[in-house]
Amino acid sequence: NMKRGNTVQVRDDNRCFICGKDNHIGFKAEFTIDPERRRAETRVRINEVFQGWQGITHGGISINVNCCDKLISMTALHRACG
Repeated sequence: NMKRGNTVQVRDDNRCFICGKDNHIGFKAEFTIDPERRRAETRVRINEVFQGWQGITHGGISINVNCCDKLISMTALHRACG
C-alpha cells in the first residue's frame, strides 16, 4: 500500500488469503456477481490442513470465510458502480 494524503492506493499482488491465485496456502476463491439478484457468491474447498478437531474446519478459518471481506467489498463496489 502507498499512502498519499488521505487516500490509500492498493495494489493487488494476488496473495490475498481468500482469493489470491499466487498464495500457495490460500483458498483461491473465485467470485460470481449476479446484478439482477444483487448478489456476489463464492464457494471454497477447505483443505484438511486447516482443521481444528478431526474433520472439522478450525474456527479461525471458518470466520474468515463467513465474514469474507472480499465478498462484502465486491458487493459494495457493484452497488456503487452498477
